[in-house]
Amino acid sequence: MTPVQIEHDGSVAVVRIDDGKANAIGPTLLTALGAALDEIEQGPARSVVLAGRPGFFSGGLDLKLLPTLPPDEMRATSLAFVALVERVFLFPKPIVAASAGHALAGGFMLYCAADLRVALDDERSRYGLTEIEAGIPIIGPTAAVVIAAVSVPARIEVLLHGRRMTAVEAHAVGVVHETMTTADAVVPRAVERARPLERLGAAAYAISKRALREATIRQARDVGAALASQLSQGNPFAGLRR
Repeated sequence: MTPVQIEHDGSVAVVRIDDGKANAIGPTLLTALGAALDEIEQGPARSVVLAGRPGFFSGGLDLKLLPTLPPDEMRATSLAFVALVERVFLFPKPIVAASAGHALAGGFMLYCAADLRVALDDERSRYGLTEIEAGIPIIGPTAAVVIAAVSVPARIEVLLHGRRMTAVEAHAVGVVHETMTTADAVVPRAVERARPLERLGAAAYAISKRALREATIRQARDVGAALASQLSQGNPFAGLRR
């Protein structure tokens, strides 16, 4: 069974990610999300809600799988993930992310790529990046996406110091736009936040989003490529296990 399902609530396409676990991002999930976005981009939906499962929006890249991959496959998976985050960030239709749990590492990057973000206000769930403490640099387009979501005063803590936040703390630094008190309310509220965006001119919205964001992605891609030469050869995830 695919870990990604599409439901339609009127003109809103609700994309639900649910692998029954932590929504770890690997080749299967990347392919399924890519296919879902293809279908929505070409279809009649006017806006999108990207939702995780109860407890997890996503725990990030699959660190059980990635350390086992040959370098070529690891690189292909990493590039596919970056391409997915870029695609969500530049997607021509409005996207609202709905999280009722953790959004960490690559899952946090994907969450930040949405236009608006709704979250469950609970004390257990955490939002943030864990890469640097694991020895993985934060460079390139995915870093640019997070920078765009986080308020300026909090960027050092979040991107360089690995600060993990509750939903309320993430709201305070601009990552979360609205918190809900019950898990059942998160997706319906995200749908409500998506509907008003449908009144915007579709073509004008798509063009304006690319105009506002594409240069940032291109610059980050160039910087990331230049810095990548400093990384060690082989699989940077090889020493990691979950």
